[in-house]
Parts: sequence; C-alpha cells; structure tokens
Amino acid sequence: MMPVLYLLMAGLIAGIIVNLIKVKKTPKKIIISVGLLLMCFLPYCSYRIAGQTYKQANQKYFNYAEYTLRTNGELADFINKVYSIESNDRSIKVWAPYDALEKAFDASETLTNHPGLKDAVFHSPWTKEGAEEIKGDFLSWVMVTALTKDENLKTAANINAFMKDVNLELEDAFEKGILKKDDRIQLTKSAGGRTWEEVGELFEPLIAFFAQSLTFNDFSSAPVYPVKFTPDLENYEMKLGQPLTYPTDEKGVEEMERKASIGAKIAKIDYKIYHYITPVLFVVGVISWFVVLILTICKKIKTDPKLAIQMTLVFVLCGISVGYVIGIVWFSQFLFVNREFARMIDILLYYGSGGSALFYMAILVAVPLVEKIYSKKTIEKV
Repeated sequence: MMPVLYLLMAGLIAGIIVNLIKVKKTPKKIIISVGLLLMCFLPYCSYRIAGQTYKQANQKYFNYAEYTLRTNGELADFINKVYSIESNDRSIKVWAPYDALEKAFDASETLTNHPGLKDAVFHSPWTKEGAEEIKGDFLSWVMVTALTKDENLKTAANINAFMKDVNLELEDAFEKGILKKDDRIQLTKSAGGRTWEEVGELFEPLIAFFAQSLTFNDFSSAPVYPVKFTPDLENYEMKLGQPLTYPTDEKGVEEMERKASIGAKIAKIDYKIYHYITPVLFVVGVISWFVVLILTICKKIKTDPKLAIQMTLVFVLCGISVGYVIGIVWFSQFLFVNREFARMIDILLYYGSGGSALFYMAILVAVPLVEKIYSKKTIEKV
C-alpha cells in the first residue's frame, strides 16, 4: 500500500505547489497552501508513528521489533529466497515447490542440523501431511507451524536469530553458484514469481473484476450461518462482556435472520440501482476526460491549475486502481485457478474492494469534466 500512498502524496503536493505558483499570492492563500501541504504528510506521519509504536511494543514484550513473524524479518526473507530458487515445478498455484525447498535445506548447514524441522515442513498439516504441494503463500504458515514445534525456537526472537543464520548460508550458496536464481518476474518479495505467459493470465481476472465493479451482476448479501457454541467461545465472551458469534438459541437466530432478510432486500435494491447508474457514469466520465484532453491540446479550452489537477487526479486514481487490482490478482490467483467463475469473483471482490473504491472515485472526479465541454466559452471556440 505504501507505493499507493507515495503516488497520491506526490500528485497532491505537485498540484498544491503548481496552484500556489499560478494564483495571485496573498497571505491567506499562502497559509491555506502551507496547511494543505502539511495535511498531505499526515497519513505518512500517522503510519510511521503507529508503526514504530507497534514495533516497540513487540520489542518490549517479544524482543522482536517487527510487525509480524510470518511476513516480516528473517523468516520472510527466507521465504523470498525459496521463491527465488530455480525450479521447473513452480506455477501460479505453487510458489514454493518441494524441489526448491529441498535445495534450500541442502544448501544450509543450520537447516541440515535440524532434521526434525525438515520433516515438519515436508509433512505439514497445511499440506495434508505432505500429500499436497504447498499452495501460494502457505509456506509462511508451514514454516511458522514447523519452527514453533521446536522447543528451542518457541519465541519470535529465537526464530528470527535462527533464520538469520540460514539466510546468510543461502546468500553464500547463491554467490557460489550452488543455488541458481529463478528467472521469473517477481512483483514483491512476498509473492511467487511468474513467467511472461503467466503474467498474461492476470488479464482475464482483471477484466472480470472491473466488469463486476461496473455492473454489480454478481453482488449479493452474505447468507446468515448460525455458529455452533463451544465452551471456549463462552469463556471468551464472558471475558469480553460481549457476544463474539451469531446467536444459537432459536429465538435469537430467528430475529437475526429476520433483520438479515430486510438488509438483503435493501442491498438488492441498491445493487439494481447501481447496476444501471455506474456504467452510464463510467461512459460519461471516460468520454469527458478524452474530449477535454483533445480540446486542451487543440487550445479550445484554456488550461488552468484546477483543471490540470482534476485531469491528473483521474489518471492517477485509475492507475492506482489498476495497479492495486493487478497486485491482488497476482497474490490471490492461486486460490481460484481452475475454479468456477463465481469463486474467482468472490475472492477478487473480497480482497480487491479497495480497487473498486479507487475506480469509483476516478469516475466521480471525471464526470464533472462534462461541464467544461458544454461551457459557453468552449462551444464558441469549437
């Protein structure tokens, strides 16, 4: 998410500075501009302060100054190295094939000295005791489960120190040519690599996602499932003083289902309304943006800072939205590859809802451009 934040901050800061240069400078406008510039840095500052607070809490209580054990620190670096080891068995569905893991264990003396760890990894409950390949990003869960079984590696600090030694040995193996690097394209450290052909397989889910975001065809309210009550849940609820799950008594379930039914009917009406409105707004926004761009190039519309910011913002929001959804598809496609269309849409809409929001924002910023096209001055010039 940080590249998204940086890009948005850069666009806003550039717009504020350009506007400040172009407009007549008064003390009030200078104060407003400086205030807006400071506001642009608020999200980043909030992130840094909250992040450091979280890390310091982990350092104090677990002697481990990272957000998580599974996706940060030396363990995450090890998983990335496994993704980078050459393998013909790697695919969209399998990022860490067993042959790449075998090579990693063979290249590390530290791992070789822990045969029980290798057995726990290769016969993990995450893979039905090794009967299946390790799917997608499951290697991180497999490793955490295996490492915490070792009495000497129970804590995050011990696991991090242990994996640091492993990573140094793997780096040395790569440098000496014992391990060969995979030539696939790797989007991020936490996702498996892809060939160019596999990158092309992002296209269909990407189009399907935006088609659903426009038409709302497969949007529906989630059904209500009563949850089996257990002593553990009862204990948690008593400690928290509030319910954690759906009610399980007959009267409570009936009341919940009644409310859920009302909510589902309202949602269905909403989806039907947006099914017709959103495609119309999208077409108007796209046409308006391109027409304004052409008229500006032909000097039929006078360029001003506000129009430039509006045009740029539409472009940036669309770009961020597409980039966001590509990342989501890249990371989650292993969950729905070779599965039915409905399953694919469920997963994409669940993980990619932020992409839809950015897409709708772009449309809403683009639609008002139609006023520029039909303004008196523009019509006279054309």
